[in-house]
Amino acid sequence: MKSIGRIILSVALVALPLVNAITPEGMLAAPRRGVAQANPSGDFAIYTKTNYSFEDQQATTVWEQLNLKSGGISTWTTDSNITEVVFVGPSSTSILYINATNEEGDGGISLYTADATRLSSAKFVASLPAPFSGLKAVATKSGDIHFLMFASAYPNGTAYNADLAETPASTARIYTDIYVRHWDAYLTPQRNAVFGGILTKRNGTSSQGNYAFRGKLTNYVTGKCNATCAESPVGPMGGSGDYDISPDGSQVVFLTKNIDLPLANFTSSQIYWVPFSGSVNDSVPINPIGATPGAEGASGSPTFSKDGSKVAYFQMNGIFYESDRNIIYVADADRNNFNVTSVAGDWDRSPDVLAWSNDDSILYVAAPDLGRERVFPVPINAAADYKPTNITDEGVPAGMQVLANGQILISDSKIWSS
Repeated sequence: MKSIGRIILSVALVALPLVNAITPEGMLAAPRRGVAQANPSGDFAIYTKTNYSFEDQQATTVWEQLNLKSGGISTWTTDSNITEVVFVGPSSTSILYINATNEEGDGGISLYTADATRLSSAKFVASLPAPFSGLKAVATKSGDIHFLMFASAYPNGTAYNADLAETPASTARIYTDIYVRHWDAYLTPQRNAVFGGILTKRNGTSSQGNYAFRGKLTNYVTGKCNATCAESPVGPMGGSGDYDISPDGSQVVFLTKNIDLPLANFTSSQIYWVPFSGSVNDSVPINPIGATPGAEGASGSPTFSKDGSKVAYFQMNGIFYESDRNIIYVADADRNNFNVTSVAGDWDRSPDVLAWSNDDSILYVAAPDLGRERVFPVPINAAADYKPTNITDEGVPAGMQVLANGQILISDSKIWSS
């Protein structure tokens, strides 16, 4: 196997020669960095950095830029209204980003396109009337941009906005089943759903900022019901890792609890495939119970391969508790035959982060290992008895990205920083 370069984003910003030099205040005030996202050419990466000030009693967030050639770090923007950024568009510095506010001031968001090197030239694209998040976007062959986001949705499928919702006369709640709360969140009639939309080229060109929102968002999740109804991301802790869009923008996968089983008794979840141009009625499960021997428990991290022909994900065997180990699975992105196979199925580790290699022959996964969280390359055709070898030792990877040159950008997390 060829050598693999790696970059660890997280570094301690102050010298801490003694363990007792880390005070509780110092730990809480230390910078918390988000997962770094590199531009397509691998020249630089951007990420958020949040610091808490005990003097001001508030947290401040800025965006920083990491030069992946020199390692230099600089401020990218201090605009904290920019909450999410995706590199997509006609050049390696083209971006689409979420602004946490909109002109209407109704609790919604707005979308902008820009060049990451000239953020002041950003172009307004759309105002959306709900607090959408979890942006994922890809450029299609035609030059249009297909994107996904999620938000809470009413049972009729429209996005929920707490700022526009009618205030109930009472805070009392009535439940018709025994599953009323998950962790510290009580269930509501509104559930998370994945929405898809299209930004179309204006005047036949996809030059920077020259896009228009087509005006329609498709809900791929709400309305898929049996014993319970589908929800993606799975609340209250699910996020954008519960769904993905294929590199060509033609397919969507999302994770939901098993709609055929009562939520109070089982932790089983399934990955659904749906065409981007379709609807919730076109969605089909990749891993229904019985399709893959033993695989009945909680699923996670559905991720398309670089060529869009396969989907990798994790799944546990145990159906009653989310305490079993994750097993790696790879499925063909073919609704007529998903052909699900396990990868290194007997490996006694429980991976929880994954990324495809550029040639789609290897999955890089992070898994707890001997008191650490290490990164392991695993061939997608690995037999059940294959034992992966780690390529990192220290830290806890919060995210990974395989760069164009084959190196891996790893966002690392520490208890005193990230």
